[in-house]
Amino acid sequence: MLNLVNGSDLNGRIAASDGRIAKAIAAKLSDEQIVTQLYLATLSREPRAEEKKLALEQIGKTGDRKTALEDLLWALLNSQEFIFNH
Repeated sequence: MLNLVNGSDLNGRIAASDGRIAKAIAAKLSDEQIVTQLYLATLSREPRAEEKKLALEQIGKTGDRKTALEDLLWALLNSQEFIFNH
């Protein structure tokens, strides 16, 4: 379990130049589209209104969009909902 949370393999895959986030940014998807995509890919559902709002606020607060989206994906992959459903 700790390897999932702290492992370099997971972090490397999240930040990969050919990964989901990099491809979504290259495709010029909006933050809202990417957030929805990440929720569907990890939790098999769209984000609830409050989840989407919070995610978009956090992305907007950071100076590095890619890092903020990577942080969101990391959080989703380490959420209880993901761990216990997958």
